[in-house]
Amino acid sequence: MTIGKIFFKAVVLSLTLSLLLPMLFSCTANLTEAPPFELLENSSDSTGYSLYRIVIPSTCSSELFLSAKTLKGLLYTQTGVNCEVVFDQDETPQGKNTFDLVLGNSTHTAAKKATQELRSEDYLCRLQDGVLVLGGRSEQATQTAIRRYCDELLVHATATSLLPNEAGFLYRAEYTVQPISLGNFDLALFDILHDKDASEHAVLIAKALKTKIEETAYYSLRVQSQSEFDGLSKRICLILSEEETEGVAHIRFDEYGVILSAKDLFGLSAVAKEFYHRLIRTPETSEDFGLSNPLISVNYEQTGLSLASILFTSNGSSVDRLTAMSNLVLENFPELVLFGNLSQTERSHFEELLASQYELGSSAAFLRGIENCRRIQTLGATTELYQIGNEIDGFLLLATTEPPSEELLSSLSSNPLPLLVILNTQASDRAWTTQHLDRVVFVSADPSSFAIFAEPNCFLVRELLSESGYRSFSIERTSAFYFPSDY
Repeated sequence: MTIGKIFFKAVVLSLTLSLLLPMLFSCTANLTEAPPFELLENSSDSTGYSLYRIVIPSTCSSELFLSAKTLKGLLYTQTGVNCEVVFDQDETPQGKNTFDLVLGNSTHTAAKKATQELRSEDYLCRLQDGVLVLGGRSEQATQTAIRRYCDELLVHATATSLLPNEAGFLYRAEYTVQPISLGNFDLALFDILHDKDASEHAVLIAKALKTKIEETAYYSLRVQSQSEFDGLSKRICLILSEEETEGVAHIRFDEYGVILSAKDLFGLSAVAKEFYHRLIRTPETSEDFGLSNPLISVNYEQTGLSLASILFTSNGSSVDRLTAMSNLVLENFPELVLFGNLSQTERSHFEELLASQYELGSSAAFLRGIENCRRIQTLGATTELYQIGNEIDGFLLLATTEPPSEELLSSLSSNPLPLLVILNTQASDRAWTTQHLDRVVFVSADPSSFAIFAEPNCFLVRELLSESGYRSFSIERTSAFYFPSDY
């Protein structure tokens, strides 16, 4: 090969390289720049995500769900990012570089870490382990955090950074109740747990405990089953145990937190109520609840009542009919018998037949010698107030043949015992029944309008017998975790 040919090839190679190198450098530059969002579907490098998710608690309200949808739209308008709205129990997709924006009191691990020490009105916006956590332990706080993010930070968001420069915020409210310590740990570090296969009533007890703590002390604790618990927090565990004795429940402290245990559901509600009172009392006594006494016994007595209603659907009844009713009373022997729409002659006949066993009042008769049932007050010709059981675990029973006034019900609502109202009449005001429909636990079919009203989730009423105007019931108080509320 001649020197000329060698020189010619070198020149050609040099020209070729001069043309290709800018293109190569251009490709290299494009690979290192943040890709536009439309390319993120196929991107999994450190600067882009193949999937954006807004994660909300599976137990969230419809209002928070709508806020998540609204936030999704605002993020798309600002950044071009098309997020999915998912629940925290949904599985994370495999093989995708996913970025999560978690709203509120979620079971998502990053959210639990970020909000662990917050009380119900506190909130934050923070990157936690590569996850953007927005909100607090209560939905109200989370809604406030979402609005603040949209007002202050969303305008700076991009497809690759929803929180530019790791900006964020933390808000802590001022509370009238000082921080509460439980076994030397702040109460905010605890979750409330129930058995994996807990009944609906047991779950309601756990939720009642959560609600009262939040209303009184501003701590919003999570309620979940033991199977969902990840061990990242301390726990307040409510369990039913065959090892417990009926009538005695226990509060036990250990290295993981506290266990509230009882043999039955009423005992579980009683020990939850005692735990709540001791917990809220702690700041006043300057006692660290859980350290001085690792085992506390709680005595309780479940209250029940057998009850009969006599209510005729006609204007009068024969002596044989009245005698048959009296015989049903003496056969079934209920502790309390209610009379409705009886003439004075009919009432006198019942008094004669039942006087040896029952003490009669204006609208009811109760079994002699039974401490479980006592008349407290006669409130009119057709209305009487009874106390069933003791001062702690018992209940009030208002027996009447006409709808009680709102003033009367309001005056009874301050009593620490729950109220059960029995309207025992054939011609009651249906409007009154409709007004208090959420408290109806039993209502008869027409034409009789016999009805039983009660505090929600406090009673179990079973009809045992229904025979031509005679009805018998068993009434059982099912929860000690009760706090008065107005009718």
